[in-house]
Amino acid sequence: MTENKRYKAREKGTGKWVFGTLYKLEYNNPLIDNDHIYTYTFIEEPNTKNACTKDVDLDTVCMYTGKLDIYENDLIKVGGDLGQVFTDIELEVWGVEFTDGTAVCLDEFDEASLKVVGNIFDD
Repeated sequence: MTENKRYKAREKGTGKWVFGTLYKLEYNNPLIDNDHIYTYTFIEEPNTKNACTKDVDLDTVCMYTGKLDIYENDLIKVGGDLGQVFTDIELEVWGVEFTDGTAVCLDEFDEASLKVVGNIFDD
């Protein structure tokens, strides 16, 4: 379920990062039995009077990890090591995979030691 989680994604047309909530909507296809159509709506500033939908590139959607300003697919430096933030859906855990191939749970690091240096979707 995607409701009530924070995300960022690249806005179509501008390429700018937008922040908000992703909603998955399901529709039954009346022409085909047991066929469902899914659409996603990205809402910037949900639950405020400034809430608005954004047309985003769904391939760039990154979920918030709950730590600092770190999102899925962010590139972070820990000391002198570079890693990419990922999630393991089955284990429900955030991790960092480093360039040498090792992976470590994100919770193993002190937040002060983490620095976001980019995202895999940055130019």
